[in-house]
Amino acid sequence: MTMARAAEDLEREARRPAKCGRGENAFRKHLSVFLAVGLFLFTLNLLTSPTDLWFYWPLFFWGWALAIQAAATYGTEAPARVMEELRAIVPAMPRGMPLVGGRGRGLGQRPFAAEEFAALHERIEQLKALTMQLPPGQARDYAERISATAERSAAAMAADRASAETVAWFATELLQPTEMLLGHYVLLTSRGVTGAEETLQRVEERNLPLLASRFDALYNQLHRGEIIDLAVASEMLEFDPPELPPAFQRAQS
Repeated sequence: MTMARAAEDLEREARRPAKCGRGENAFRKHLSVFLAVGLFLFTLNLLTSPTDLWFYWPLFFWGWALAIQAAATYGTEAPARVMEELRAIVPAMPRGMPLVGGRGRGLGQRPFAAEEFAALHERIEQLKALTMQLPPGQARDYAERISATAERSAAAMAADRASAETVAWFATELLQPTEMLLGHYVLLTSRGVTGAEETLQRVEERNLPLLASRFDALYNQLHRGEIIDLAVASEMLEFDPPELPPAFQRAQS
């Protein structure tokens, strides 16, 4: 009887790694689908209604199910293992990045794009100077919002040591068109050009709100990794609360 029980235990132990492997493969496929659908929803949202961001709502509720599956698959190692799976699926993610806090660590070998950041700073200052020339009103409110978000985005990029290509893209694809638009707007409003009312109104009611939403979307995207890390860590704490060290337990008793 004892030998039969021992044989059963050995057989059960032999089956356990295979079962664990199936669970990891299932989670990996689930995570891949989640990321692909999330990218699709984000793109669809920006193309159809860039001023009304909704893509994160279905991902938020779906993320709960994904977090529960991660906890069931990896247990207390879930946060670290999820990051490993993310890096395996998205090779562009830097390795060595901490789970929570310490932004920018693990990127120490990336050279700092000093020249590109200097040019970026000049463009932001020019944008702020144009904003100050606008009369009080809706257009100036949007311009101030854009300038503030651009400055915060540049600071986040500098803290993360963003690549020169990323900084240059930000300057040419977002800041330069915005600076050109505001420059023409300031010129027309200061000179009181006849027949420009319709164009000025379109800039105030359509172009500036759209630009503001795009700058906000970029700033949120820069922190998307940190938001995911924090959400995963927070959800893991709900499933497996950490025990206090003995010293703290004695202090509270």
